[in-house]
Amino acid sequence: WQPLVNVLQGANLPFQGVFAGTWIGCGTAFYLGLRAGRTILPGFLEYVEEPTYENSKNDASLSIAIGGATGFFVGTDAAYLPEQNF
Repeated sequence: WQPLVNVLQGANLPFQGVFAGTWIGCGTAFYLGLRAGRTILPGFLEYVEEPTYENSKNDASLSIAIGGATGFFVGTDAAYLPEQNF
């Protein structure tokens, strides 16, 4: 997440832009990693489910939560735009 935060901060985005961009970027990366793992790993690991519509909904929900957590972690950087930081 830190390289993404660095790029967004380097683009001089407001705090809310860095927050939202980190949420979306990290959530998307997490989702793509889950789906890639579900595609590749079932042939090697018996307990990893193959990709289905049902587990794609669960993976999306989990990815939104992970993305949100990383987005809120941006708020721990008290030095970045402290007047906008929550």
